[in-house]
Amino acid sequence: MEKRDPSNVIPMCKFGCDDLFERDYISISHGRIEVNSQKVTTQTVAEYVRPLSGRQCKYRNEANAQYFAWRKEHTVVLPAKTGQVVSV
Repeated sequence: MEKRDPSNVIPMCKFGCDDLFERDYISISHGRIEVNSQKVTTQTVAEYVRPLSGRQCKYRNEANAQYFAWRKEHTVVLPAKTGQVVSV
């Protein structure tokens, strides 16, 4: 169902939010970016995602809110595979 729903697609840059969202470093809640504080990562990634916290996601709307909520509720946090491990 969700693959056929155009409300389930928003533009994101591959280098930034798209990859961070797909790997569960960030989520969208009530139209704002939230950094996943349970995700462990390298210091470099932590410094990259920290400024995103609280920024508005202008593509979140009532039509796609259910997909963001589902994703956040069903995310399993796994530690990073390599590098120095720190909390975000």
